[in-house]
Amino acid sequence: MTRYTRAICLVLGHKYKIVKKYTPTIRKLKCKRCGQYFGMSDDVQCIVPWDKELEEAHRDIENITILIKRKEMEKIRELEQQLDVPLKLRMDLHECEK
Repeated sequence: MTRYTRAICLVLGHKYKIVKKYTPTIRKLKCKRCGQYFGMSDDVQCIVPWDKELEEAHRDIENITILIKRKEMEKIRELEQQLDVPLKLRMDLHECEK
């Protein structure tokens, strides 16, 4: 990041691109021009500079999301076994999840 690109961003504003989606309403952004990272939340309608605190919070959100998805998959598998869903149908269902 040069002083020139930083000055352009200060005057004209940043050119954001989405780097990562944590949830449908929470994203990590990067300025195409100066390279700075930002956090964006639709719920509170704000964009803030990315810092260590945001990194930790988003890492926690990501871990929770992964745990929830695993629990949901476990419940689906248990139900499939209880209902004795044929193997071919189970494979088709799992293929649809991808």
